[in-house]
Amino acid sequence: MANYLGTVLDNRYEMLEIIGTGGMAVVYKARDVKLNRFVAVKILKDEILQDEELRKRFHNEAEAVAALSHPNIVSIFDVSLTRRMEYFVMELIDGITLKQYMQQRGVLSEAELEHFIIQILKALEHAHSRGIIHRDIKPQNVMILRDGTVKVTDFGIARMANHQQTVTQNAFGSVHYIAPEQAKGGVTDGRADLYSVGIIMYEMLTGELPFTGDTPVAVAIQHLSANPPSPSTKNPNVTPGMESIVLKAMATDPDDRYATASAMLSDLESYKANPLIPVGYYSEQKTEEKEGEEGTLPTKIVGEIRTDANGDYVAPPPRVRRQKARFKYNEKLPIIAGILSALVFMIVAVVVFVSLLRGCEGEGVVTIEVPQLVGENYEKVLKMMASSEEYQFLRIKIGTEEYTDTAEEGTIVAQNPIAGSKIKSNATITVDVSLGIREINMIDVVGLDSSEGANRLSTLFTQNKISNVMIRVQTELSETVEANRIIRTEPAVGTPIHAGDTVTLIVSLGATEQTVVMPNLIGDSLTKAIKTLSDMKINLGQVVEKYDDADPGTVIGQSIARDTVIKEGDSVDLIVSKGPETVETQPETSSETETETSSESETGSETETSTETETSSDTETTPVETGEATWTFQPKVLSDRFTDSDVFTVKITANGVTIKFASNVTINSSDITVTHQGNKGEDCKFEVFINDAIFTSYVAEFK
Repeated sequence: MANYLGTVLDNRYEMLEIIGTGGMAVVYKARDVKLNRFVAVKILKDEILQDEELRKRFHNEAEAVAALSHPNIVSIFDVSLTRRMEYFVMELIDGITLKQYMQQRGVLSEAELEHFIIQILKALEHAHSRGIIHRDIKPQNVMILRDGTVKVTDFGIARMANHQQTVTQNAFGSVHYIAPEQAKGGVTDGRADLYSVGIIMYEMLTGELPFTGDTPVAVAIQHLSANPPSPSTKNPNVTPGMESIVLKAMATDPDDRYATASAMLSDLESYKANPLIPVGYYSEQKTEEKEGEEGTLPTKIVGEIRTDANGDYVAPPPRVRRQKARFKYNEKLPIIAGILSALVFMIVAVVVFVSLLRGCEGEGVVTIEVPQLVGENYEKVLKMMASSEEYQFLRIKIGTEEYTDTAEEGTIVAQNPIAGSKIKSNATITVDVSLGIREINMIDVVGLDSSEGANRLSTLFTQNKISNVMIRVQTELSETVEANRIIRTEPAVGTPIHAGDTVTLIVSLGATEQTVVMPNLIGDSLTKAIKTLSDMKINLGQVVEKYDDADPGTVIGQSIARDTVIKEGDSVDLIVSKGPETVETQPETSSETETETSSESETGSETETSTETETSSDTETTPVETGEATWTFQPKVLSDRFTDSDVFTVKITANGVTIKFASNVTINSSDITVTHQGNKGEDCKFEVFINDAIFTSYVAEFK
């Protein structure tokens, strides 16, 4: 697959780094230069583009997936479908996968399970209502943000869309979470996603997958033919109600599962509110009417979840048939009922007495909801807890302390249990606290090749976990630094660098010869002529003195005619008058020389004409062709410096001459194209000034 690092897709998405690779696509971290935000760009691999059926199904799903809008689903901002490449642009998630969280935590509490699964089911409820079936629900496709929010990813991308029906790892991604009907290539609906959710719940409660094997095929066969061990056999703390929900979701026959995500969500929320309420398979066991000789007595049948001799779960029928039984009166029943009532009264009295006693002592242990601590200052949280009647007995313990990208020193960045969980009022909450924003000092890369310098900086930031640092390259001419070498950096060596900062490398374009137009020096004094040449960076060559009627020291001739385009550093010879010639001092041999210099003029004007004519003649024999240099400046490149509402001025010069000035420019203004003329084959240096400050430069050739 082509590597798009360093490129800009559709003149908008600047590809910064690869953050993930899957079977069908590669995910890049990118910057949306139009909106100045970081995004994730998922590009389909080249080999997938060759499969017309995959392309067609991808096209059909692209619009539907992009239409999903839910707080628990990763948002898709843009979709590009062309023959050359196809990609999604999505929100960039700052967090970890649910799989990583489960690996760190091991067995999860029911409160944690409820927190995550309820959000996943809400996402599926939204997707299913729009006809979108995920088909690859697994912990790796669920992201957890720092605040505990869940984001379901990869809708539609990972669906089984090839011709083969053989069960392979490539076909299903992770076969451990696949529904039986999907494993055998049958028709799937939303209940397949709910089966996968059941597998995730099983893994959360037990720390293990229900089905494992040496090959994907072996695992898939178990999904088709085996019943999983009851979760409670793996973890005795699993309650019958929670187990009932999990096993109903994992039923092999889709008709025995929850019909919709809404139904499963309803059972889970009902259980969360009251763990004693019948849910899952229990909710399907009907009240039986037992008929007696003198009437009927309704009773609720709620049995234990059934297992075989090996402890494996045995699924009950979807409905417990209604049975009729004769009711026989028992004379001992009133006595037994009286004894039970007395016992219940005594138990209630004891519980009330103990609660009142503990309340008087200020140590009553009740169930409370975990507060949101992430983002708060650790010291302030301790003070808040101490002064709160509800939280005064909670204990706060520091888990880890480390530097972060965005949190100030002392800020809580993670907590366990998470906010919203139910705990005892005297429980312990473990928090991770930031030591401050991570930073590192700028290193010295001056003199290095631009690519090598950028790579060193990128490696430095990665190793030190400094994220989102943008490395920009700006070029300028240099007489002392060879082309493509770093002249200096902004910020300078030793300056602290933080996450989100921008580092600019000023790179040499090398030395470029500049051109000037030869001035007319005739009539000037020698002193003035020398200063003019110095100011224009033209070297003074030989100075020849000649007798002339002009005042002594006056320039009467120049070796390069005026208005001739020459290079800076070129030399020009001057002829200077030393005054009128006298008979007494005129050498006999000078007449021949004087004739060569000025045969007809007594004032020196002929010398000037002769020189200019001679130079002009040379110019006519070797004429200089005129060419044009063109360059386009895009105001949108300033989006990291200005907002949409900011207004600024743009001045563009060519070889030091202002050729364009524009006011009231914004980053959304049209591109500015400039053209300048000069000697063909020579270079033209364009420079851009933003609000009178140099921003960038560009060298083009007159063509």
